[in-house]
Formats: sequence, C-alpha cells, structure tokens
Amino acid sequence: MSRLILLVLLGLATFKLALAEPQPQEQPKVPVTTLPLMIQCTAAEIVERMVEEYDELPFIEGNGSWQIPNGQSLSGRVEMYANPDTGTFTFVIAMSEELKCVVISGNNLKPFLSDKNSI
Repeated sequence: MSRLILLVLLGLATFKLALAEPQPQEQPKVPVTTLPLMIQCTAAEIVERMVEEYDELPFIEGNGSWQIPNGQSLSGRVEMYANPDTGTFTFVIAMSEELKCVVISGNNLKPFLSDKNSI
C-alpha cells in the first residue's frame, strides 16, 4: 500500500513539473551608470540673456526626455544655441515659457568628422 501511495505522489509531482511554465532565459544586461547631474534652472529671460551675451543663435530644437534622481521620467522642449564663429554652445531644457534649464554649455563646437561621414 505504501508503494502505491509513493508511486501516486511521485506521479503527481512529475505531472505538476510538466505543467509548470518554463522560466524565461535571462538576457545579459548591459551595464549602465546613472550620474547625478546638477542642472541650473532659472527664469527664461536670464537664460536668453546668457545666450545673447555669447552671440549664440538657435541651432536645433526638439522634444526630449530625461530622468530625474527619484527615477521619474520628464519630457519637454530641448533647444541648442551655438555661435558658429566662436564655437560656444548652450543646451537648454524649456520646462515652460517662463522656466528654462541650462543642461550644458561649452566651446569648441565643430562638425564631427569620421571615416563614415568625411568627404
């Protein structure tokens, strides 16, 4: 009798394993490092004055998204200004008409030339 019970339990266990959903293969993860970035936000007029001070002109604009330290994703208008003569540039997030944030500013802006895009 105990053999019969053991055989039934073993059969049920095998049946349960056969019905179990297969575990998905875990994909290799690409390492990502999140850097805390301090972005300066102020009244739009002040950012516009800074851009004018460096004689930068509107260069590109579009919609973008970014992640803030708590993990929340935000999106909004992004703008880049550049001075083609001096090579200065400013990358701005327009949070609203009244509030703009300078993400990065710099100099020595020039076309990126590589074997793939050289003439």
